[in-house]
Amino acid sequence: MVDELKFQVLATVAREDVDRGPPFYLLVSTCTTQVALARRDGEDRFVPVNGPYSFDQIERAAAAVLAGNPRTLTAPATPRALALGYTAFIALYRRQLEEIDAASAALSGALPLPAPERKRRPRATAQPTRGRCRPPRRACSPARRAEGEMRAIDAEPFQKAFWADFAGADRDLGAAPMLQWVKIEQLRVDPTYQRDITAEGRRSLFAIARNFDWSKFAPLIVAPIEGGLYAVIDGQHRATAAALRKIESVPCNVVIADQAKQAAAFAAVNGQVTKLSSVAIYHARVSAGDKEAVICNEVCRAADVNVLRYPVQSTLMKRGDTIAPNVILAAIARHGRDTVATALSCVTQTAEGNPGMLGKPVIEALCTVLGAAKEWRDAGEKLLEAFDDFDFKAELIAARVTHHTKGQALNGVLCARLTQYLQQKLPLPAKVGAA
Repeated sequence: MVDELKFQVLATVAREDVDRGPPFYLLVSTCTTQVALARRDGEDRFVPVNGPYSFDQIERAAAAVLAGNPRTLTAPATPRALALGYTAFIALYRRQLEEIDAASAALSGALPLPAPERKRRPRATAQPTRGRCRPPRRACSPARRAEGEMRAIDAEPFQKAFWADFAGADRDLGAAPMLQWVKIEQLRVDPTYQRDITAEGRRSLFAIARNFDWSKFAPLIVAPIEGGLYAVIDGQHRATAAALRKIESVPCNVVIADQAKQAAAFAAVNGQVTKLSSVAIYHARVSAGDKEAVICNEVCRAADVNVLRYPVQSTLMKRGDTIAPNVILAAIARHGRDTVATALSCVTQTAEGNPGMLGKPVIEALCTVLGAAKEWRDAGEKLLEAFDDFDFKAELIAARVTHHTKGQALNGVLCARLTQYLQQKLPLPAKVGAA
């Protein structure tokens, strides 16, 4: 069954297979990554009749159909997946237009006005920080926090979902922990459930020690054992890093637990970790004033690129949206900020902005080509006019087909296609080309 708490009803679909039968429902996951067609089973349950399909699956199926893959064309699931994807896209697009119209009407008190035409920005200059880039966002000041930018801890939105299938309301919460400072020499690691410090752990250990700051140090979780000692349930890397920095005592949450409960706590603490996405880490680095992240933020702003704060399917992105900050960071380190700013502008400032195309393949290929041919990079408006007629999506699909069918590197194929296109639009001397 499809859980209504994870999926939301996007639209109803009238049935033609039975006369006056109950409608089907088009569902989309709350994180907009999957879509399904379902029938209602009771008040709060849905049973899928088609799907669910992830948008990645739908996109791959569409690419295979466009490429003429015979196996995909004859697969019975292909038309259903494409129909679901198309219907969901139209429904989401209409919902977005309605929200925009409603917001415009509320602001103007009249009929919504058409959105102003967005003018294309010129290519970033050799010094993009001088008069072109907006300054990086500052951390929230106390005055701005009072305006509501920071949110309170609120469990209300999750109450219904949590208590619907939780039968442990009367379960004992255990003894309350006690926070205290414990000498590192009193800490012990139980090898029956604790892991050794591996090569990866060693890198993490060194990073904590080199950048040690109490504001980044979470208290250890320990349990008292015989001899006035404490078994480390969570935090052996942090404790070892503190010892490297000649620190004698560390803050600890002391819990009462025997060995079995210690092992269970270790599994729970390390198994239920909310993994941070690369975009969340990037925005945290920008807010912290990290030099590389701030430079990346300036380059993105100069090219009208918006690094989203959570992962979104490329088909749902708007002009300038991207979830590839690490790709941009690596490109700046390799090619320089001017080349990257120009490459990003070739996507955001041409045609209709090419939404969904600011991913790793396109960014890396553009930076490689423009980094190797400075004449193209410095062509200014002529370069943007050349890319007005370049179909990034179609070219990326064609490059992927060549990559899969002939085994050629995707970056190399896309670089070749970009170079061939630019050579036709902006011919260069034969000795100048892409690397």
